[in-house]
Amino acid sequence: MDEVLHHLWMDPEATATALLISYVDHAGDKGLGFDPEAIFYEVRDMLGGEPPEIAFDKLLAAITLNTTDYAFKSSQRFMIISVAANGGGFHPGCEECPDAAEAAWTLTESLLLSPPERNDHHPVSPEVCHLLGRICEEEGIFHPTDVLRIAILPPRPSMEYDDESASTTLSLSSHRAREVSDFVKQKLHRLADEVGSISLRSGDARDLIDRLKLNLRPKSD
Repeated sequence: MDEVLHHLWMDPEATATALLISYVDHAGDKGLGFDPEAIFYEVRDMLGGEPPEIAFDKLLAAITLNTTDYAFKSSQRFMIISVAANGGGFHPGCEECPDAAEAAWTLTESLLLSPPERNDHHPVSPEVCHLLGRICEEEGIFHPTDVLRIAILPPRPSMEYDDESASTTLSLSSHRAREVSDFVKQKLHRLADEVGSISLRSGDARDLIDRLKLNLRPKSD
């Protein structure tokens, strides 16, 4: 087995998208339609042994992001997919919620793997936007940036703040928002490195990896 491939699948920090690329390269596009048991056997054949559970759950999450719009339309499904894609495992029916950084990264991977149609100006449902707003509020992010700008925060009660309190709240909010942005940037750099290290054996993953390279390319100002 390819040493790079083995390292990718054994790395608990590997991105779900990179695992998807390696899987599609082995199983072909048809493998995206397999049931979880068949996917497991394909991965086991690819690796020459059973995959780590965390990595396998990430793969299932990436396949879901690539083949459905669940993460854009359902808050419950978004939570389940996001937790799995970030290494927390699949827990259907569980109300475990991702943090703001994990949610932002899930949205980023969703947009990379299954970008909306150009004429779809509101691909993410209000239900998911409200979920993102609650996540941001719980972490003290009152002015979300970047991909989390779509978040709809709950109404804030009218309260009087002195200048110092208001300044402290704004500073903490901005600091946390920057932490989320930095997390996503680090993940993008990792994904770019992973994509660059994967040697394709077949052509089935080429369209996917070419699109990712295009989207990961630094934008000129």
